[in-house]
Amino acid sequence: MRVIAVLCSLLCPWPGALLADGSGSGLSLSGTVTGGFSSEIDGTGIGRFDLTLGVTSRHAIGLEVGLYSFLRNGSHPHETYGALTLGEHLRVGVVRPAHDSVLTSPFALVAPAVEDATLPASRAYATEKAMQRTAVPVGLSWTGETAGTRWSASAHDARKGGFRALSLAAERSFDAWTLAAAVETVTTRDGGDRIGTNAKLGLGLHTERLDAGLTLLAPRANRVPDAVEMDVTVPVTPALRLGALAHLEHRRSGSHVALSAEYGLGRSDTLAVTVGDRGAVHAGLTHRF
Repeated sequence: MRVIAVLCSLLCPWPGALLADGSGSGLSLSGTVTGGFSSEIDGTGIGRFDLTLGVTSRHAIGLEVGLYSFLRNGSHPHETYGALTLGEHLRVGVVRPAHDSVLTSPFALVAPAVEDATLPASRAYATEKAMQRTAVPVGLSWTGETAGTRWSASAHDARKGGFRALSLAAERSFDAWTLAAAVETVTTRDGGDRIGTNAKLGLGLHTERLDAGLTLLAPRANRVPDAVEMDVTVPVTPALRLGALAHLEHRRSGSHVALSAEYGLGRSDTLAVTVGDRGAVHAGLTHRF
């Protein structure tokens, strides 16, 4: 994690850019960093990191290092990724689950404390166990596009954690609409007994006047209630966006409803303030690489 932090700080002046030497080799940094505070978190604040650093070469073999983490209350649940890349599509090592490549939480960049609290509903079993129980799932992933459908697949074997997981995800756009789905099946490592299946299905609408999304979540392997996530965002000015978002579970105690305001500060930074249904207040700044 310290190596990633140092590299990120060095690359900040070139967010999201490829630092190439003209020979096809170079570095690329993508993702987001959010820092702020939440009235639902005891302490001084919360940080969220979702970053990928890529090292490419002219020989089609490269390296990818990634981090997905929260920092709050002196703790930092995290998953660190590290994989060899073979061409543009194949990765081998500690790879990101395909299940996490689509339909992420609408709270991610406006109220990270809520995403953290509801993480098992939308994230893969492989991710949740790595963050909460320090499992180390090793495997491979493959991404591609077929007839306009973007898809990914991944397989994971966690000796530390005692499970194996296979996940698939797909996403397709139809004009202003986007349909996405993901499924993850999990078994024990010894004996192959079935632990469960996580699944999600979502529909998004993206126009000049609004962005909206609806996602159905069935996180049976993660042993949390089924849920529905919804969000609507409307641009008021070129810089200001107002939104409403919700995470609704069968058990009301796990539900969250909020109103948000996002203000763009240049091309890469966004300030967000969110007020929740329980009087919770979240505020933070997000930088996009």
